[in-house]
Order: sequence, then structure tokens, then C-alpha cells
Amino acid sequence: MTTNMETLFAADYVRRKLQGRTDCLRPDYPLASSPSPRLLSIMGKATVILSSSFLAIGGFLFGYDSGIIGGVISFDTFKDYFHNPNSTTTGAIVSTFQGGAMLGTIINMIFADRLGRKKTIAAGSIVSLLGCVLQAAAVNMAMLMAGR
Repeated sequence: MTTNMETLFAADYVRRKLQGRTDCLRPDYPLASSPSPRLLSIMGKATVILSSSFLAIGGFLFGYDSGIIGGVISFDTFKDYFHNPNSTTTGAIVSTFQGGAMLGTIINMIFADRLGRKKTIAAGSIVSLLGCVLQAAAVNMAMLMAGR
């Protein structure tokens, strides 16, 4: 059974051999210069912790938004401003957020490979910002639902 370092050495040897280099055949030639296994372990743990933190924050904000809108639609000022919406309309307000998330996921699935990670994250951020502006500036129910 080979270790990760042995696999790295073997891959480096094959790469150099395919490039036509003969210096890799010398027994004293260093095959690879990579970080130590301990450093790789620390970097891996930090990546997992940071990624998990950002995912947890995203999940928290998704749930927070869904919970906040449930409280907001019960305010008297909300009902007065939007002319006493019925229960079907208030249910639609809450559920359009989940529908938008589902639509965004499908769109991301289609375009992520073509555009790349950075561009799809930037596009998603812009769409989210526009949605926030629409919700904050909503003068009618359709505008509020479009922003969600």
C-alpha cells in the first residue's frame, strides 16, 4: 500500500518522464517538493472549518429570512400598507423565497460549468442584491413577491 507522498513522487516521476527529462532517473534527484504532511493537514482542517462556517451562515440567513417574513406579515402596519392581504397571498409571500432559491439552484446548475465559480457567485450576489432592493422599495404585493 502506498502513502500519499509516495503517490505524489510517482506522479512527479511520470510527469517528468513524459516531458522527456532524464534527470529524474538519477537516484539522488528529489522527485517532488511539496509541503509537509503536517502542513497539508493543518491547511485541510482550516479549509473545512472556513467552508463549514460560511455554509452555516448561509443556512442561518436562509432560515432567518423565512422566519422574519412570517413575523412581518402579521404586523398591523404591513396589513395596512398592503391593504389587508388574505392568507393565500401571505402564504405566497413566504413561499416565493423558497421558489426563488429553487430556481436559482437550477440556473446555477446549468451555468456553473460554463461561467465558473467566481462568475456564478458574483451573478448570484447581484441577483440577491436586486431582490433586496425590490423588497425594500416594494409599493405593491407583486413587487414584494418579485423581490423575494
